Amino acid sequence: MTERVDKKYKKKAWQFSILGYVYIAAIVLAVSATAALIVFSAAKAHGALYVAFKVITALGVFLFIIFRALWVKFEKPEGMEVNEGNVPELAEFIAQLGAEVGGPKNYRILLTDDLNASIVQYPRLGIFGWYQNYVIVGVPLLMVASVEEIKGILAHEFGHLKETHGIWAVKIHRNREVWIQIVENLEAKDHWGAFLFKRFFKWYLPKLDEYSYSLRREHEFEADGDAIRVAGKDAFGGALLKFEIYADRISNCFWKETFMKMQTCNEPAEGIFEKMACFLKETVDVGYQQKVIERELRAATDDRDTHPSIKERLKAAGYDPASFEMRESDAADLLLGEKKNEIVQELSIKWKEGITPFWEHKYDEFQALQAELRELEAAGEDSEGDFMRAAEILEELDREQEALGKYEKVLEINPENLEALFSKGRILIANEGSGAEGKEIIDKVMATDNEYSYYGTRLVYGYLLQQGRKEESKAYYEKGMTEAARIDEAMEERDVLKYKDSLAPHGLESDQVGRIIEQLAGMEKIKELYLVRKEVAHYSEVPLYVLGVRFRGTPSEKYIMNTVNEIAQNVDFPGETLVVPLNGDNSLYYRKHKKVENSLIFKKS
Repeated sequence: MTERVDKKYKKKAWQFSILGYVYIAAIVLAVSATAALIVFSAAKAHGALYVAFKVITALGVFLFIIFRALWVKFEKPEGMEVNEGNVPELAEFIAQLGAEVGGPKNYRILLTDDLNASIVQYPRLGIFGWYQNYVIVGVPLLMVASVEEIKGILAHEFGHLKETHGIWAVKIHRNREVWIQIVENLEAKDHWGAFLFKRFFKWYLPKLDEYSYSLRREHEFEADGDAIRVAGKDAFGGALLKFEIYADRISNCFWKETFMKMQTCNEPAEGIFEKMACFLKETVDVGYQQKVIERELRAATDDRDTHPSIKERLKAAGYDPASFEMRESDAADLLLGEKKNEIVQELSIKWKEGITPFWEHKYDEFQALQAELRELEAAGEDSEGDFMRAAEILEELDREQEALGKYEKVLEINPENLEALFSKGRILIANEGSGAEGKEIIDKVMATDNEYSYYGTRLVYGYLLQQGRKEESKAYYEKGMTEAARIDEAMEERDVLKYKDSLAPHGLESDQVGRIIEQLAGMEKIKELYLVRKEVAHYSEVPLYVLGVRFRGTPSEKYIMNTVNEIAQNVDFPGETLVVPLNGDNSLYYRKHKKVENSLIFKKS
């Protein structure tokens, strides 16, 4: 296979990535210059020292937030390290393969419990680099592959190392995270500098993703070329299909059955990977193999995928899927040698240690759900609400077909129940045989109520890609992006109260207001409570209340913020509510709240 990655394209992608840093530098220089000008101008005026102190302090906070965001932390890969001393067969195999591909010699080998293999180029000095190479091999992958197939898979990973694809991925990922951290940190502090970055960020990040995803897909083709050169197209092409078959089998059979036991067993099983090894030795039905292969060959590549579709990769490799045959899985025995059983046992012990707290928590949850379901069944569950709750519980218990029956009972009682109708479509679209019917139902619900558009477009988009209908899926993607932007804007306007916001009477009944007062009347330092409703542009049918709290005397800022947070977390409000203090710097909000009709709901004498 010839090299597919155009050097000009690489350069363009990297230059665009650097653009983010250029913008940061420009903003920092502009803000610093403005601050210097203000300090210089104030030097000739009365109170210059105070003004200079305030400006320099504000600039220092701003620069601290920016420079702290530049340090993106990367997680060091974890796994069981192997070398010539403890697993010589695997270490020697990988060393020979690396030399054949032409990859670097400075790498470490980690074994994990994933059905996967990968490379990680970890920057030990963060932004300054000094990369440590890791070759990561999943023991379950060794359990299902032949030595020739593993040779192709690992040659692909060494192809990434040889071309330093991991370093490219790290750098672009770091640039992306820098932007996210800058905006999140500024917004978290409600900092004035957020507006300098947010608009550019909304334009820049999707463009950066577009370049980086395309580049990473091309990197996959490039690494595939090394795999085919070393292992041959038949071994590598067969390995790709075999991987998909076993990924489906392990996920939908082995792990699904394992986690279903959370409902009846209060602790995870011993020896889980020994059990997996036995499961993977079972003969895989040819019909099942063909079903998975056909599904994978039908699926189209998402523009946000980091890997091309199986169909594209096999076509580029010149491999005919019709020639696929399941090869004997001997890699674990031959490459782990006498250490195999010890390694598998250690993985099982670590898995149980890690999963036990989550398992015990889920077991308790499932017991409570099963008890609630039994109560509903004993009561006769003949109402719309009873059937809805039973359906929700059955879905939690992974009994989707029974849940589907309950949703249909709801629709018999009330055909206009959109929540039940959408849930029915959601279950159907996830099943291969009923996907078309599910899509039709979801389309109908979205046309009736836009509230379902964000989740619905994602479901239909994924379904269409799985069916290979990429062109048709684009309209759903665009609609989903529009709805996501609307949700972001709605969350933004609901997260904070600004002085320019319009306030209106709360419109609540007296008993609802009374319940709020009852919960807060015992707080001694509260002097007055003002309740209003913020007028919002998005999802205006869902009211956003604002509770203004005025304190007696001059309590510390720490006390005020702690009390406000306590109220927000513990008071049972009749809807979404912001809690804001009306003392000190917020005195302007106090005046604004007072002007709203019937806003004063409590005043301590």
